[in-house]
Amino acid sequence: MYISLFGTSDYISHQLDEKLHHKESILHNTDLHKEEHGFLPYGGQGPAASCIFYDGERFNGSTLPQRDIYTYLVNSI
Repeated sequence: MYISLFGTSDYISHQLDEKLHHKESILHNTDLHKEEHGFLPYGGQGPAASCIFYDGERFNGSTLPQRDIYTYLVNSI
């Protein structure tokens, strides 16, 4: 998940947990549709944001479908 921040926020700038939102997932004065082009991982780091279920395990983190399909399906054959 991304955060689109228009203006400033002390909470987002200083208190937001880095485990849930990396700096690159915080968009300043723009929105996701202008930034997401399909070749960079996207999504949050928390279990409710983005994850992959593979072989009964859950992997939290940003996803890039092309990379993840290759890593977990094609490369594991």
